[in-house]
Amino acid sequence: MPPKKAQKDALLLFFDCGPDSNVTTSKDGETFFSRAKKCIMQIYQKKIFENSNDELGLVIMGGDTQNRMHQKILAENSESTYQNLTEVLEMKIPTWDAVRFIEREIELCEDHRADWIEAILLGLDILHDMSMSRFYQKMKIILLTTFASPISYDREQIDELINGINEKGVDLIVINDNIEYNGDFTHDPPHFSQPIDKTQTQDSSEKLIEEIVDQTKGYLCNIENAELHLVYFEKKKVKGRPNPYTFKIGSKISMDVVEYVKVTETKFLDPWKSINTTTGDDVERKIKYFQNDKEIKTAGAVGAEHETSPDFIGANFLLDSSDRPLQNAQMEVDEPVHNTITGYMYGSTPVPYEPTISQSFGEKCLDCINFSERKYMLSEYFTGKGCHVILPKLTSKSSIKKFATIVRALYESNYVIIARKMYNKHSSPKIVALIPEYTDDHDDPKPFLTMIGLHFYEDCVDIKFPSLKNTKKNKPSDDQLQLMEDLINSMDLMTAGDEKSGNSEAFSLNKTLNPVNQHVCRMIAQRALRPNEPLQEISEELAKLIDVPDKIKAQSKDILLKAKDSFELQEITLPTRMEKLQAQLKKIEEKYPDNNSNQNNDQNLPVDSQLNHVTTANPGEEFLFLIDRGILIFDAAAQQLRDILHNLTFKSFDPLRLKILKGIVSYRYKAIEVNPQSYNEFIKNYKNELLSKGMHDFFTEMIVNEGNGLILSSESNLCDVTLEAGEEFLKSIPIATDVPLIQAPDEDDSELMNLLE
Repeated sequence: MPPKKAQKDALLLFFDCGPDSNVTTSKDGETFFSRAKKCIMQIYQKKIFENSNDELGLVIMGGDTQNRMHQKILAENSESTYQNLTEVLEMKIPTWDAVRFIEREIELCEDHRADWIEAILLGLDILHDMSMSRFYQKMKIILLTTFASPISYDREQIDELINGINEKGVDLIVINDNIEYNGDFTHDPPHFSQPIDKTQTQDSSEKLIEEIVDQTKGYLCNIENAELHLVYFEKKKVKGRPNPYTFKIGSKISMDVVEYVKVTETKFLDPWKSINTTTGDDVERKIKYFQNDKEIKTAGAVGAEHETSPDFIGANFLLDSSDRPLQNAQMEVDEPVHNTITGYMYGSTPVPYEPTISQSFGEKCLDCINFSERKYMLSEYFTGKGCHVILPKLTSKSSIKKFATIVRALYESNYVIIARKMYNKHSSPKIVALIPEYTDDHDDPKPFLTMIGLHFYEDCVDIKFPSLKNTKKNKPSDDQLQLMEDLINSMDLMTAGDEKSGNSEAFSLNKTLNPVNQHVCRMIAQRALRPNEPLQEISEELAKLIDVPDKIKAQSKDILLKAKDSFELQEITLPTRMEKLQAQLKKIEEKYPDNNSNQNNDQNLPVDSQLNHVTTANPGEEFLFLIDRGILIFDAAAQQLRDILHNLTFKSFDPLRLKILKGIVSYRYKAIEVNPQSYNEFIKNYKNELLSKGMHDFFTEMIVNEGNGLILSSESNLCDVTLEAGEEFLKSIPIATDVPLIQAPDEDDSELMNLLE
């Protein structure tokens, strides 16, 4: 089988650098020469970022006569042609050196003029010469000139030029500053404008090039439109690669289909490569493993066979038959170790891995599981990185007929297919939705299925949405509803586009570019051309790519002002969790004034900066202080706080409510964000001990009334305590006992009682 030919195009650019190009053509006073030069540089840059195999060449019009065809004619002693045409860059894949050459070396030529007809003829000869040894899919000649230079020709020469373009299949593209568009290219194609200062030479040249473009199906492009198009970088469009399947519905219906990627998240540029700035050589990355400053070398035949699975964390190691890590696996191994398998460290646990663990889920398939009404297929069920398109295999007439029938039935009944997809026997099965669609071709709409992945149960995150009660107070008035309808109409994207560009829709999905990719490309180009200059900020023009269109801003301005007056909004500043804690502690101090003067003095003392453990002076504040300063970890500080709370509650003559409550509140506050299980276990044991000692009122007062129950799942994602479990916990269960909580003294203790009195 012969090798596949590379897919590449040939672009030959002709740049008029003569004195006639030194004319002002923009409002900013920029000349045609400088604008055309920028366009050529951007064409080269676009091809570089496309990373394509396209070849570009550049010929200057108005310079010295240095081109291959002129030298050939002189060698044959023929009549001299192709005057003042210079091949400055030969046909090859563009490089940054070529861009730097265009920027720094190409200057205005004020001594010579060139004939643009001879330029096109030279281009045809060059492309013919190049195509003899290379294969090009397309060949293009791009002509940038003002058409102000004098020309000489006869009708036979023009016919020869037109026939040459058509026979070779060359696309002729003309870029000029006097081209106008009326919007409808089909009935009114681009044409040259008629300014007052146009010379007779320009007028005749423009009429002639219009005839040539019309008969060769070429293109006329205004330089302003070329600048708008070339300023953005795009990836080269590539033809989708089909992936064949046998689509089965039940046991008796099957058809041959192909899958194409329609939308996917791709990288705009190729992966970065590191090079040596001095030598320009590629930098190779080598990975070495060390343990205790000693390099580790594992057996290549055993340890390097398997890539680390994303489900396992850590480095490969070797296990013996009893699943114990081998000690000698950390030393140099010259030969494969027998009776060992590859394993992975999952945390601190060695997990053996064998190829037999990856069981196959079947062969490659696309099987219908069932059908579902489209209204039940909500958009939040979709998953994956993009979508695919399913089409029938064009070489199978029976499959085309079956496929069209299935799509039509689904489309008319508003149903979708739920299918099982296996990319190959080594991949995991997926559940996908096949949605019937038709193309927008009104004359001959073609059926297809859009394939989008569906999630499994484990992939779904349960989100609890707040209730929006439809009360009379919150119900909008008729004027407010009408105002919102007017606002929606004024912000319609379908009519908010730039009419000058011929696209009335704003943010069209097929045309909206990623500003980040564009900015990165521009910064790379700047670094390649001017490496010593600082990188620029993102331009205003790129920022507007994802900004509100100016047309929408103007249309919605008055309506938004009315909406501001119609909907009274009050800004509510929600306190932070720390502010809530401080406010709660302040209320506690006001609610429980302690009669113990020593305790009051302790509460007013600031936390000692040299403190290294929780004390009974200010247990709550000290607990937070030690953790926030990093003096103690949460578990250590929590253990000290639990001991102090136990002593203050059960070993004091009178429980110190202020210190206890502030300690519990501080403990609960910190546990919500660090370890809810620690607090929940403490408060459960604390409750049981309180109730066992008959301290029901204390439990109700300090825990129930103050809201110091279990930490719920709604407060922290680190726990799974439900609201029902939290409410059940706050129910105090009395303990039946005949023994009084405070027993009367025995008669033998009367002497002791007298002493106490």
